[in-house]
Amino acid sequence: MEYRHDISVHRIYVVLFCLLVPSFNMLGQIGHSKEDLIQSIEKISKVIDTSNKEISATTKNYRLLESKIEKRKTLIGNIGEQKIQMDSEIDSLNIKVNAINAKLGDLRKQYSKLLKLNYLQSMSEQRWSYILSSKTLLEGYKRWIFSKQYKDFLGKQRDELYKNLNSLEETMGTLNRGIADKESLLQTANMHSKQIEKENEDKEKLLSNLKKNADQVKIDLDKQKKEKKKRRKEIESLINAQSENTTINDSGTGEFKPNLTKAKKGSLIWPIENALVTSHYGKHPHPSLKNVEVLNNGIDMNGAGNNTVKLVFDGEVIGRKKLSDKGIMIIVKHGNYYTVYSKIVVANVRAGDKLKQGTVIGSVQDELHFEVWQGKEKLNPIHWLKK
Repeated sequence: MEYRHDISVHRIYVVLFCLLVPSFNMLGQIGHSKEDLIQSIEKISKVIDTSNKEISATTKNYRLLESKIEKRKTLIGNIGEQKIQMDSEIDSLNIKVNAINAKLGDLRKQYSKLLKLNYLQSMSEQRWSYILSSKTLLEGYKRWIFSKQYKDFLGKQRDELYKNLNSLEETMGTLNRGIADKESLLQTANMHSKQIEKENEDKEKLLSNLKKNADQVKIDLDKQKKEKKKRRKEIESLINAQSENTTINDSGTGEFKPNLTKAKKGSLIWPIENALVTSHYGKHPHPSLKNVEVLNNGIDMNGAGNNTVKLVFDGEVIGRKKLSDKGIMIIVKHGNYYTVYSKIVVANVRAGDKLKQGTVIGSVQDELHFEVWQGKEKLNPIHWLKK
């Protein structure tokens, strides 16, 4: 009876193995997005500057905390979806196991007969007695053939049993790893939930500070608007000058091909590798001032320690301007398109330089402001950079 029991148990685990392996492979897919989110959260942690008490820094920290909390929520949501998928598969698996158990009654009778025949076959004298007791020669021949085939069948069943036992051991290992992965996911979700609680408290403190200093917030906003207006005028002035005096052959010659086109959308290298976007393109509601929107003509990014700025596409430097205390602005022409790099503290290029994509054009102290223009029209830089 033990022989029957082992085989039936094996069959149950074969079903388990076939069903669970795809499920646990999915953990690897979820794990990849989980790692991406965790890396982004870690970058934000490095970028947040709690030592800087200036209003502009407080506003930036508030937005970064918002982004950090949203990423944690996304991460927890991903884990929750994965848990639901795993639970659903386990429920289906239990149904299948119950169905297999229902069939064990029939299998028990069949295996009981097989074991009895196996016992008879194991006794050589009884085997020949069984053959010789045949009433006719033909019946004896058939019994002899059956006896031989049955012996071969038992040998194959024995080999299959050992094979199944090895598979069972592998399956149990897969099951244990799957359980450990699920437990790890749940622990990760719990940890990030606790972090969200703390970060929400920190965010409320920053918001309270901004509200207390509403007058200073308005002064800073007004200053930023003036700086943006000045930068925009500088850019438009240089673009206007270029429309009258083109210094680049837009078709490009040799390896130098500065003519940027829509076909390159989504393929440009990032000016700072692996940078974190700290402020996106377009209008955004101010965190503490009601009915006030903040306009960003480009994107701001922080390399979290990587301050090197590279040219995103072949082009010619058409401008290098000092912008008060906001560092240097570099403008590069790419045919009818232009890229703008602001807040540069050390510039390695000057007007007239024709440069290849990836050339180091300077460095920033911590943050780079980056813009993309087509003629006099401002574009969303995110749409042009590699995803």
